[in-house]
Amino acid sequence: MCCGCLGCCPRTLNPLKLLWWSLTGRVRKAKALLASKVSGDLSGVHATGIALHNIVNSFQLMRTLFGDISQRTTLSSEEVSRRCVLAPASVLRQATDAGKVTGCPFGRLSLFIVALGEAQRKYGSEDVIFLKNSWSRCPAEQWVPALLEGVWRRAIENS
Repeated sequence: MCCGCLGCCPRTLNPLKLLWWSLTGRVRKAKALLASKVSGDLSGVHATGIALHNIVNSFQLMRTLFGDISQRTTLSSEEVSRRCVLAPASVLRQATDAGKVTGCPFGRLSLFIVALGEAQRKYGSEDVIFLKNSWSRCPAEQWVPALLEGVWRRAIENS
């Protein structure tokens, strides 16, 4: 049930780990569960895998900020979220209807690879990260920042 990408599928050079994954079926079962949550949509499976990698990267940035006492004591959870939310290098989007992009027509179910990381670096806009103003907006645009803010608040409370 691999979606064919290199971002959300298990990767390791350790043959024992690959054997263990195969014997236990845990990876296969996890993929099946994820696929069921997105109605079998492979672009949804791919997007979830990419999102999880980005959340881990965001947490690593937060750890760095938290390690700096001056940052830890002055930054609000909202500011930390803004600094740490990351656009993935690229995402897949599939059109649900026909349309046009910059005058170029596309059909229903057309597949697009969107270079979000490059766009975020070029334009520096939060809107780019979640494609807020487009037909392919990310459904996680509210919960990812809320997750990061909540983790920061809890870390501050427990420090």
